Amino acid sequence: MVEDFKKGAFALTRAAQTDPNNGEIWNNLARCLYETGLKKEACLAMKEAVKHLRESHRVWDNYLMLTLEQHDDLNATHA
Repeated sequence: MVEDFKKGAFALTRAAQTDPNNGEIWNNLARCLYETGLKKEACLAMKEAVKHLRESHRVWDNYLMLTLEQHDDLNATHA
């Protein structure tokens, strides 16, 4: 299962390089990174997702969850 998320993260990283303004790609990349244990990187990807999907409550909820888990109080307050 983790191997699938690693493959997904690799593919989504390439997709984000091709289309850096696509918030859904960043959101999905964050999920893959989180599932592989790369939580700091997942937070960075989720920050990009929020930047492009400002109106999505689902993305904001995910961002809040990640920042709280990382004890990133400043960004959690922002979310």
